[in-house]
Amino acid sequence: MAITPLVFYGKLVTFDPARPVIDDGALYIGADERIAAVQRRTEAAPPGFEAAARLETRGCVYPGLIDLHNHVAYNVLSLWSPPGRTEPYTSRCKRPQARHLPATRHF
Repeated sequence: MAITPLVFYGKLVTFDPARPVIDDGALYIGADERIAAVQRRTEAAPPGFEAAARLETRGCVYPGLIDLHNHVAYNVLSLWSPPGRTEPYTSRCKRPQARHLPATRHF
């Protein structure tokens, strides 16, 4: 299966002391799944990105930083609608608490 190159647009936080933040940046991920370029959106794209998929993040992107603390239930899965409920819960705080679980003890 061929991997399509990707371009992410947004505010790039680079950790490069020479240019730590690029407010309107473009992050290029090649077909080899490696970062090909981190630059301003207005700069010419690297070769091979003519047909790349593009995503406007409307947020901050940290190229090369891997988030090992991610909650799939909050960030990836759709809102939960249990059987018998037509509207999904919009916050985990609105879900009914399990009554059979013991209270958490803090020492």
